Amino acid sequence: LSLTCAVQNYDWGIKGGCEVSALGELNTGVDSDPSKPYAELWMGTHPSGPSVVSATGVGLKETIAADPAAHLGAKTVERFGDDLPFLTKVLSV
Repeated sequence: LSLTCAVQNYDWGIKGGCEVSALGELNTGVDSDPSKPYAELWMGTHPSGPSVVSATGVGLKETIAADPAAHLGAKTVERFGDDLPFLTKVLSV
């Protein structure tokens, strides 16, 4: 699944051009604001910055919930249930 991910702007982030702002632009198609600090690009199902399936506009969590076995595999569902609580971050450093 191709995902549109969330960009987090925290005070400790890098203002203007950095890896996170560049990745955010490529991923979302939205220009970064050079006055904002870009701290993290989030990929996952965290409620503060959930990823969205690009083709459908539906949240990753909701997409998985609609057909867990198809998206996670039967063994994963059996072991962990029908949710995939994960959060991968790309950090500005």
